[in-house]
Order: sequence, then structure tokens, then C-alpha cells
Amino acid sequence: MLRLIKKFSVMYVLYLGLYMVLLFPLLNYDRVTGPDTEDPSYMFYQGIFLVWVVLGALWAHENLEHKTHGYRFLQTLPLGWRKILGAKFALVFATTAAFTVYQSAMLWILTGNGPLAAASWNYNAVLGSLCLILAGLAYLGISRFGFVLFGKLLLGIWIFLFLSPILMREFILPPMGITVDDVLQMVIGMNWVAAGLIATALFWGMLPLAACMNRHTKA
Repeated sequence: MLRLIKKFSVMYVLYLGLYMVLLFPLLNYDRVTGPDTEDPSYMFYQGIFLVWVVLGALWAHENLEHKTHGYRFLQTLPLGWRKILGAKFALVFATTAAFTVYQSAMLWILTGNGPLAAASWNYNAVLGSLCLILAGLAYLGISRFGFVLFGKLLLGIWIFLFLSPILMREFILPPMGITVDDVLQMVIGMNWVAAGLIATALFWGMLPLAACMNRHTKA
């Protein structure tokens, strides 16, 4: 399992590293220098980078597997599909957890504001729960329909979700009389422990289903 995780980890390390080393410092420069270093609205716009990292790395990895005929090679190994997909699921789970911890910890370091860091943790934990479910569904789709077909849909969903904070702010929320702060307070007020436990159970519960369906995957 560990060897598989190492083999599959390239895109996850690349996307997460790119965010941590480059994007996070650029996006949070005003956490140190700005006039309002503790403005919580940043969560609404930066939280979606969790989806960008996890689903983006998932799509990039599966695209690479498709181009290099990775599944065809894996079929020659004495490994069950459950173990192969288990390594992929483990990477998704670890990346989601790493992003959530990093985002909240760095905010605490930059601002020294414990309550703000805790709110960031709640928000990202709930968003991470949603991300786990989406990733599990993505592997169900890839296993059932193959990457050639489902990969295009996944790419479209990824782009749409990444743009969703702007789309919500400009087009969806105003007609409903809801503000960005309202959305933030609603998500932050959710029980992140319950959300995380439910999402984790659903996520890992999709693994055996994806493994059963994987006979239809086209490499």
C-alpha cells in the first residue's frame, strides 16, 4: 500500500505544494500588511482552493494514468482493485486533512487570533467533508464510465466549483437577499465533527463500490 501511495502521490504533492509555497503567501499577503488583517471573508474565497487542490490533483493523476496506460500496467500486478483504489482514496483523505490543518494553523501564526483560526478550521473542515464526498463520487464515476468519458465531466465540475464563490457573490446570493457573511456564519456554525464523521464514512464506503465497478474502467 505504501509503495502505491508513493507512486500515486506526485500530483497531490505538486498541487498541495504549489498552494502552500506559492498561492497561500500571495493570497494572504494582506494578513500581515493589510488594513484589516482579521477580515473573515477571505475564508469564502480561499476555502475553495481545497477543492482546487484535491479534485485538481485527482483529475491530473487520472489523466496521467490514462495517457501512460497506468491501469493496464496495474492489471499485470498481483494486486486487487480495492488495494489500488485504497491508495488513491488514502491520498485524497490525507491531502484534504493536510490542507485543512495548514490553512488554519498558518492563519493563527499570521494573525495570532485564536477565534479566527478556529472559525477557519470549522469552515475548512465542513468544506473538506464535502470535498471527500465529491472525490468519492468522482472515483465512482471514473470506475463506472472510464476516465475518457467521466474525466471531461469532472474537469467541468472542478472549474465550476473553483469559480463558485464569485458566481455566488455576483449572481446567486443577491437575488436571495443573502450575503457572503451569511454563508460564512452558516457554514462555520455547522457541527464540523458530525460533518466530518459522516463524510468520512460515506467516502470510505464508496471504496468497495468503486473497486467492484472498476472492471469497466478503460486505461
